[in-house]
Amino acid sequence: MPRPEISIKHPHDSFFKKLFDNEENIRDFLQAYLPKELSKEIDFSSIKISDREKENRKHKKHYLDLCVDCLISK
Repeated sequence: MPRPEISIKHPHDSFFKKLFDNEENIRDFLQAYLPKELSKEIDFSSIKISDREKENRKHKKHYLDLCVDCLISK
C-alpha cells in the first residue's frame, strides 16, 4: 500500500524546534554533546527556555529559534 503524501514545510526545522521546546531535552543534549571544559561551567539545573523575541537598540524585533538561560556553576 503506498504511503499518502504529507506536506510539511521545513520538517527538520519543525522537528528541532519541537524537540528543544522542552528544558529536559535541552539539558540532556547539552550534557551529552558540549565539550567537558564548557560543560563543567554550566549549572544544568538552572536551564530555562527564554523568550525568543528580542529587540535591538533601535527597537527592531528579532526572532530566535532557541534562547536558553542558565547560571554558571560554582
